[in-house]
Amino acid sequence: MKRYKDWYEDSFFTPVWLEDDTDFSNVEWEEYNKRGNKGIKKSILYRYLDKVNEYHKNTIDMSMALVQASNWKEEDVIGWHLGAAYAGCRITLVKNRRDWLDTAKHETMHALWTYIRIHTGTDLKDVLGTDEDGFVHGDAEGFEEYKYEEHLPKIKPHLQLAVGEDKADEYRSLLQLAIRKLRKIVKQLRLDIMS
Repeated sequence: MKRYKDWYEDSFFTPVWLEDDTDFSNVEWEEYNKRGNKGIKKSILYRYLDKVNEYHKNTIDMSMALVQASNWKEEDVIGWHLGAAYAGCRITLVKNRRDWLDTAKHETMHALWTYIRIHTGTDLKDVLGTDEDGFVHGDAEGFEEYKYEEHLPKIKPHLQLAVGEDKADEYRSLLQLAIRKLRKIVKQLRLDIMS
């Protein structure tokens, strides 16, 4: 994971990293698309995020499951970015194999594309001149899969803005939670005083 963290920090910024050794040897897999390609059962990933969010209160922006090759149960796909977020978290799965870092970068680019759009309203298509697959998969002229570095300076300011907006949303959510708890305490105190 160190190689991924070094790449991410060198490319963008230093986030707060949470690491956990999870055993994926006996987890269920389910179909993720109409072609029958599979990934770890989403409810298992969601339960894990629920556990993490008990402490971190939905402030986790991305989860990457780096799954040992011996536990990877899909032959045609070596990584996933789940299209929808769960509790505000982008979920990616990567098969831990030789060249896994390229797959991790690939799935991260999918996740960041969506993250930036959600938090800033910016479609990176307008910034890069191609759609998500053209950039991430290298389907467009001037773009090559796994060769993202020359385009990162164009993305970075939008990511920084998205992080700022996201943190503001998180602070508002935490403040609202604190206000609800404070109201509950005040209500209980009034009941105690009256009785």
